[in-house]
Amino acid sequence: MRKEKGRLTIKQYADAPLTRPIGRSESFGTEKDIMYYVKNKDNEDLGDIEYYKDWKCWIFEPEISIIFSADCLREIVKFLDELHMKG
Repeated sequence: MRKEKGRLTIKQYADAPLTRPIGRSESFGTEKDIMYYVKNKDNEDLGDIEYYKDWKCWIFEPEISIIFSADCLREIVKFLDELHMKG
């Protein structure tokens, strides 16, 4: 799934599943190993979208010290909602 709308690009990593962040490997599920990256219009990394097993839902994990406008946050939430509806 790829979404380019407004200010963001959300695209599936080509090599998913990826190694999970240190100390969090047990928190992520194996049944939904697809990961998405989120980039701005200048192709800068903003964060990742992945399935969080403990909460049984998709989450957005932003890069450190990234700021977002309300419009960008709405785009991310809309994409998360679409993933939740897919099951």
